Amino acid sequence: MDNARQIGNGVRVLSVLAVAFFVFSGFSGATVTDSEQNAVTGNLESVGLDNRGAVVHFTDPGPMYQKITVLLSSNGGIEPRLSISEDGDTSVIWVDETSGDVVYTKRDVGSQTWSPALTVTSDAVAGTTPALVAAGNTAWVVYEVEDNGDRLIEETEIIDSAEPFLTSPVEVISGSQDADLHLFHESGSVWVAWDDGPTLIGWSELESPGLWTVAQTMACNPGNPAPTYLAIQNLVLAP
Repeated sequence: MDNARQIGNGVRVLSVLAVAFFVFSGFSGATVTDSEQNAVTGNLESVGLDNRGAVVHFTDPGPMYQKITVLLSSNGGIEPRLSISEDGDTSVIWVDETSGDVVYTKRDVGSQTWSPALTVTSDAVAGTTPALVAAGNTAWVVYEVEDNGDRLIEETEIIDSAEPFLTSPVEVISGSQDADLHLFHESGSVWVAWDDGPTLIGWSELESPGLWTVAQTMACNPGNPAPTYLAIQNLVLAP
């Protein structure tokens, strides 16, 4: 599903200098790839690509205020994603268009500063989109990799941006198409779901750091997979 939308060129600014900054830095007319409301600040936050293909982050405090934009990557990026923890910290991932690396950065809600961009993996399959979810001081990232001819879903757990990261395999998948990964966190549980053929959704739950349950599948309607995702959620969260 393509959930990208366009931001109009009319960006509110507080000064002529701000107008010059936005226009000449290429932020106007950017394409948004992911958005989420920050429960701590109340702001709508978005990530996307400017008209040069660089990764940008938007903070929109509302219609009466300036839309603040931060350049996260000067290189071209692919499908940026964000997740905001209950503490208000913002995690962002994207695929570097030049290297193919999955890249991660995090903004502290208190200081409003971004961590240095870190490479999560250099083995992601070109053309596929990773997924991200954050809670507390931890972010989980899932992505597709190639390993000795097999196509795998892998997960990396990032705790306060400390390295080395804990990386673990989730499942071997078939086919050559993007698995359309979806990653979820609710009530202390983390699980991933993916396309496992035209009428199946595969899924696995994180039991403990680095350990995932044996993958299962559930039939779905290709035109309306939402009920299947809900049924999987109910299974994961069942007492």
